[in-house]
Amino acid sequence: LDDVHEKLSAVEAAKLPIPSWKLETSAGNEQWGYILKIDGFLDYTRDQIDNVLDGLVSSGLAPSGTDPGMKGVTRYVRLPEGSNTKAKNRSFIDGAGFNCAITHWQPEQKVTLAEIAAPFNIDVNAKRVTNEAGGVLCEGHPVLEVVSVLSDRGDGIYDIECPWLEFHTDGDTSGTAIWTYLDGNAGIKCHHGHCEDKTGKDLMVWCAQQPGWTGLDSAAAFRGVPAVDVPSVSFADPVAEYIPRPQVEAQVDQVDALIDSLLPGSSGAEISAALTSFMYEPDLIVKRQLLMRVQQRLAIYSVSLLEQQQKTLLAAAREASRGMVGDRVINFPDIVGDDTIIETRDNLAALMDAYKITLRRNLQTRKISTNCFTGRGEVKEDEENLTESLLKDLSAKACLGINRTRELMLALSYENTYHPFKEWLGYEEWDGQDRLGSVLGSLKEPADMDFNERAFTQRLIVLWLKSIVSCAYGYAEGRAPRGVLMLTGPQNIGKSSWFRYMLPKDMFLGGQMLNISNKDDIFKVNSYLLVELAEIDGSLSNAAMAALKAFLSNTCDVHRRAYAAGDSYMDRRTVFGGSTNRTDYINDISGGSRFWTVRVDDIDLDVLGNMWRAKGNHDLKQFWLQIKAMWVEDQNTHLSPEDDALLKARNEPHMSGSDAQDTLEEAFDWDSEQVHPMSITEICETVHATTKHLKMGDVKDALAQMGVAIPHRPTRMGDRNSSKKKWFMMPSVCEGWI
Repeated sequence: LDDVHEKLSAVEAAKLPIPSWKLETSAGNEQWGYILKIDGFLDYTRDQIDNVLDGLVSSGLAPSGTDPGMKGVTRYVRLPEGSNTKAKNRSFIDGAGFNCAITHWQPEQKVTLAEIAAPFNIDVNAKRVTNEAGGVLCEGHPVLEVVSVLSDRGDGIYDIECPWLEFHTDGDTSGTAIWTYLDGNAGIKCHHGHCEDKTGKDLMVWCAQQPGWTGLDSAAAFRGVPAVDVPSVSFADPVAEYIPRPQVEAQVDQVDALIDSLLPGSSGAEISAALTSFMYEPDLIVKRQLLMRVQQRLAIYSVSLLEQQQKTLLAAAREASRGMVGDRVINFPDIVGDDTIIETRDNLAALMDAYKITLRRNLQTRKISTNCFTGRGEVKEDEENLTESLLKDLSAKACLGINRTRELMLALSYENTYHPFKEWLGYEEWDGQDRLGSVLGSLKEPADMDFNERAFTQRLIVLWLKSIVSCAYGYAEGRAPRGVLMLTGPQNIGKSSWFRYMLPKDMFLGGQMLNISNKDDIFKVNSYLLVELAEIDGSLSNAAMAALKAFLSNTCDVHRRAYAAGDSYMDRRTVFGGSTNRTDYINDISGGSRFWTVRVDDIDLDVLGNMWRAKGNHDLKQFWLQIKAMWVEDQNTHLSPEDDALLKARNEPHMSGSDAQDTLEEAFDWDSEQVHPMSITEICETVHATTKHLKMGDVKDALAQMGVAIPHRPTRMGDRNSSKKKWFMMPSVCEGWI
């Protein structure tokens, strides 16, 4: 599909399926390509494809409903890295064309013709009527005396400059050819929308209007048909050379009358004010015709008589049309020189204000949202890119640059930030009905858990829930939530579903395998308020566990996105949870204080399920309003020292043994008394640490985990009486240990 952003607005483009590729063919303009699905052995016919192309053109891909360039078989696709050498796309510096580039590549995305046609009510199988050309080509036709021939293709076919060139929207001279026939007939084909319906008769009429052409009679005699009745035209009046489009004749007459009244001596301000009413024209093609009329009228008068007034009138015409996009006049604040609109934040803000476009910064997803696609859920995932395309489209029409659109969007969005959780809760108040008790009661603890353990479990869950609220409403400096609520219990009881039901689906990410060294993972988890971590078990290496602990303790993550100019600083607004079927999921020697273990035997999902399914999420919202009220009363989300001790004791049964600990248990008789002071070096030599690839630090950590005492004073004589050395009180070495 050609000229998607130049001729088809972003709103209309959003109706189309996601393309297989997007190719930027000029500044702010794209071709969209679709790879078609083949339904079984059914191939598409050319008539079906032509029906879809015709329907899309008439639906908006061309303002006039015609675009033979897009419908022609010779111009379906431009190539990546190719050069668009149309005059309007050439560089003013070196004359080079615009380099085409792929901006979106998704070849697995395929569609049917019906999927493209459906949003625009196009009948794919409509019957088509075709025209067949006949006759024999010849050379030396009288038409060649007056047309401007660009190239001779042979056999009587010539590329020419279109006789109606002034009506081409871009002034492009290419795309027009004529055929000459032995019977005296002449055919013409122009690929520009205005001239699409021009015929050989139109060409002959135009030729007859050209001064000094006498070939019409000979051509008519050659055909053997009566001469064409062409109205006589006097070329003494240069104004007659301008033939306006029929739909703008009335406006042109008014411009003529206005210029006649202004030229005798009006000031520049008077001319500008008078022309403004005519420049307020939504049809860009009509506006261009009016400006062309002003310029052609100036050419009537001699430079010696009205040189200064010519300059004034042209400047007034430019001033009247500057800053106009469609039917809106925009007061751009930043202008250089007479009429250069520069690409600044304030100018883009003025453009957005004229179209009532607002940008907002989502503090959770770190993305830009807009009001351009309200109610269009299907474009939400690509909303930021579609908004950028829309603003580039409008900027190009207003002669505002498009090189800094993305960065200016970012700057403007930070003036209007929001958090989706806060916006979801809004300004409602808690209705006073307790729902926390039902949520806590949905987790069925084991029967062997006493009252104090149950109370501690509830305290952990409440602190964890309050930490979710604090991420949205703001926590104290350096007090980011750090606890990971870990549900441990049998398989298939709904542990993951319990997390999923806690929040609306666009705020929750489930089953995320987190690779700390992969910045894409970091960006992803930071985009959600609640993330359920996967694969938290004893299989994590010490290094991986240490990295995970450090990440969970961060209050801010600093990473650079691909192709970004600088680092992104992401304040922690994410709370983590996890579930596991294993009891030994922690291999954290320091006690795993980040993991808040909650043992469950079963989960009643109906409690949360009913809250989730309630109309408008009313009950779920009221549950979180209750948690918010608790957080407002007490904003602490961290464990007290007493709770830390209880958590350490609770996590000990869930610690996974290390290789060093297994080796120590095998080498020493732990049933005997621990009365032998040994240095760490001696212990490593005893257990053959080097042979078993054990590090001294691992052995030390394992001894600490096993509770081996380090006495304040040595208990042996000699060199062991030095207070500067540490001795571990070890049991006897097992008999037979080698």
